[in-house]
Amino acid sequence: MPLKRINIAFCFDENMWMLSGVAIASLLYHAMGNCAYDIYCVVPEDLSQSKRDELTMMVNNMDKNSKIIFLNANHDFDSSVVKQYTTGIYYRFMLLKLLPKNVDKIIYCDADTAFHDNLLKLYNINIGKNLIAGVSD
Repeated sequence: MPLKRINIAFCFDENMWMLSGVAIASLLYHAMGNCAYDIYCVVPEDLSQSKRDELTMMVNNMDKNSKIIFLNANHDFDSSVVKQYTTGIYYRFMLLKLLPKNVDKIIYCDADTAFHDNLLKLYNINIGKNLIAGVSD
């Protein structure tokens, strides 16, 4: 029986790429052969190829069934930057525009998330006709 594929998204810039890598590592560690992830990462187009390669290698080494997909952020929120927030914080709002049309359900997680189990139960929650659901911190 094939593994259940779960779509998950992270959004980060140069400042948060390593922290996102730690979150992704904890996600994959807890997959435990019970599921596979399509990990969508919204990043600035100038995120270095070496950082992308390092994250890709980590995913490939930790879980042959999961994959990482980089989506280059657009410039919709470039003028929204305020002193305490970088443009990267707005990348999550680009998901609808950037995700492939065949992705009809996705879990968004902040870069500083630590996982303690796989996401099968969370992904299988029926949210009815609601377009969005959230969980408490």
